[in-house]
Amino acid sequence: MTFRRSLDLPLLIGAVAAKLALVILCIAASCGTSALIYRMALEWFNPNAARFAALLFLFSPLAWFHGTVVLTYIVAAFFSSLLGYVCWRVSLGEGRWVWLAALVLAISAGGRPSSLLFLAPLFLYSLWHAATKDRLAGAFILVLALAA
Repeated sequence: MTFRRSLDLPLLIGAVAAKLALVILCIAASCGTSALIYRMALEWFNPNAARFAALLFLFSPLAWFHGTVVLTYIVAAFFSSLLGYVCWRVSLGEGRWVWLAALVLAISAGGRPSSLLFLAPLFLYSLWHAATKDRLAGAFILVLALAA
């Protein structure tokens, strides 16, 4: 009985540390999502609109909730906004972003498999505007990363 009790404290500390690490990851994903929303709005509109969009996200009750609990929703929001930004750059004809778009989509699908279903059309649309060499490279990187 005393041996079991002596193991309870390290197990409890380990469980608390693991949950704390995941909460920190969710908070970092919230900050990253806010920064990406600001960046996209800044490039699309103007600084005032960018500040308003970031503040609107930061004061959203759902963003607060999902940013402080151990769920994958805010991490999915981060990867969705990151993929949106990168695919927008690819659709502008900047082929050097294709490999990053493929990796972001694959990592997002690894954390939340439904992301592939919802974000693949965005990726394919952005590839439509890329050069043929970049299209093939992006498809190859995506398949390779999904297979890993």
